[in-house]
Amino acid sequence: MTERLDSDPRETPLSRRQLLGAVGVGVAGGGAGSLWLGEPPESPGEDPSPPEVTDLESGVSESAHPYAVWQYHYDRDAESDSLSVASPINVVFPLDDARFEDVTAVFENARWTDSLLEYTLWAWDRENERYRRPHWSAAETFFGLGGRLHVRAWHFEGTVSIQAHVDSAVVPRHVVTSYADGRAAVETLFEDAGWTTGETLDLENDTPPDHDGNASVIRR
Repeated sequence: MTERLDSDPRETPLSRRQLLGAVGVGVAGGGAGSLWLGEPPESPGEDPSPPEVTDLESGVSESAHPYAVWQYHYDRDAESDSLSVASPINVVFPLDDARFEDVTAVFENARWTDSLLEYTLWAWDRENERYRRPHWSAAETFFGLGGRLHVRAWHFEGTVSIQAHVDSAVVPRHVVTSYADGRAAVETLFEDAGWTTGETLDLENDTPPDHDGNASVIRR
C-alpha cells in the first residue's frame, strides 16, 4: 500500500475474486503499522464475473448492510492483484434527510481539503459486486507533514461509509495513530454543524490500536 495522489479513474472497479489475502494478515500488514511512502502498485484489471460474496473471518458480512465494513488495500505479501483488509469503517450516515454533498460540505466548511496525498484504497459495493475507490476523500492538510485528520468516503445505496483516522507525521514513518480520535473528530464536526450523533452500529470490525468495532451513526 503506497501513498500517492490517485490519478486513476475513481470508478474503476475490482471484483471480490481479487480478495485473496486473509483478514488477519491484512489487518496486521495493512492497518496501523504498515503505511509508508513509495512507488504505487499496478492496478489489476477488472474481473467481469465476481463470485458470491464470501463472509470474512472478522466483521459482519459485507452483504449485511448498505454500508461498507472495511476498506481494502493491496496485499504486498501475496499475488500482485490480491487485496486484504486495511482498516475499519467507523462512521456511517443514513441519507434519509440529506445528500452526499451535504456530508462533504461539513468537512469543506471546516476547511478540510479534498486535494490531498493519500493511498489508493477500496471498499466493497455489494449492490454492484465490485470494489470501488472512494467517492470522496479529505484531510486537514494536503500532505500531513506534522500529522493530520483524514477521511475516505463511499456513497452506496443512499448511505455514506467513512473511514476516519489520525495520521502520524509522514517522517520518519507514516502510520495511523488512532481510529477512535478520528471518529470522535468527525462526530464533533457534525455536532457543531447541527447533525445528530450518539447512535452506534456494531460492525464487529475492531482493529488495533483503538477501534472497538462500532461505527458512529450520524443523521441530519
